[in-house]
Amino acid sequence: MYKKVKKMSYGLILAALLAVSFTACQADNRQGRETGMNAANQSAGQAVDQSAGQVADQTGNKSGNQSGNQSENQVAGRSANQAEKTTEHQHTYHEEQVPGSCVAYTKTVYTCTGCGDTYEEIHEEAGYSGHQYEERRTQATCTEAAKIIYTCSVCKDSYSVDDENNPALGHESVFQSVVVTATDTSPGVKRFACKRCGEYSDVNYALPHKVNAYNGTQIVYGYWDKECEKEIASILDEYRKANGLRPFLSYSELSQTARTRAMEIAYSYRHNHSRPTNTSWRTAYNSNLGTCGENIAAGQEDAQAVMYAWKNSSSHNENMLDPDFDSVGIGVFVRVDCVESGEVTVPDPEGLSYNDRYYVQSFSD
Repeated sequence: MYKKVKKMSYGLILAALLAVSFTACQADNRQGRETGMNAANQSAGQAVDQSAGQVADQTGNKSGNQSGNQSENQVAGRSANQAEKTTEHQHTYHEEQVPGSCVAYTKTVYTCTGCGDTYEEIHEEAGYSGHQYEERRTQATCTEAAKIIYTCSVCKDSYSVDDENNPALGHESVFQSVVVTATDTSPGVKRFACKRCGEYSDVNYALPHKVNAYNGTQIVYGYWDKECEKEIASILDEYRKANGLRPFLSYSELSQTARTRAMEIAYSYRHNHSRPTNTSWRTAYNSNLGTCGENIAAGQEDAQAVMYAWKNSSSHNENMLDPDFDSVGIGVFVRVDCVESGEVTVPDPEGLSYNDRYYVQSFSD
């Protein structure tokens, strides 16, 4: 022990001498000498502390930072324990056999009872059977074709295709009842029902009207729209007033003539105004009448539309504003074809009657 202390003291003396020798090279003043001595003392002290610290570490002595070291050691200890717990888990797998299906292999599913980890083993060597389809057929209906239905006898997978040899039958409708009765001035409604499925539909119908034609008496189905006739007369009177003319007088004879002509052009609409008998339109008017005129039109949806068309045609507009005419008859005929019951107008092949609404203005002085 004495030798160790002596050697340590010698080392301290040597360090101090070196420090003095070093500071002797500095400027010769008091401050410099003091600084050098302080530095030498500090170096010597550090050497002593380091040596003492090494001795304390080797002999197991605890320093003044004992509490801090204990905290660090505790944290490190907990981490080590946690690591041990993590590595200690051993998977314990439960096996479950999942049988194959028509389109899937048999497999084994392994699941750890402790942590839930899972994986599968596919047994391809066993293969799978594929669907075993059985065929079933349905009958065609009014709206759907017959079907061939395929169903797997193992897994019940199913699909269907239309039977091309048995298309939909279509409805076989027959007359059932009159819902609304038709008149000369309004359409009616008839109900038809399918004999097979019972589905029904309501369709418009109209009364038949006779037309004298070059090929004999023909039938036109329809009605006269009196409300539209009145609206046309009102618009016409206002138009006359706006152009400095007196309103038209209305005669029942001219009104009947206009309605007859409207029905005739519903059967045979001719631009030259000739009648279905191939005679002049003038023959429809009373021979006692003097000057006469006629405007016809087809297809417009209402009174406003047909008056607009007539106003924008020079010849038709001339008739409406002719000061020599003081009377007018208006006729509007609506053709209604009921295909379900066969009540259909067969139009004149020489005419152009393919519209629903037909208009006539009959003028006279």
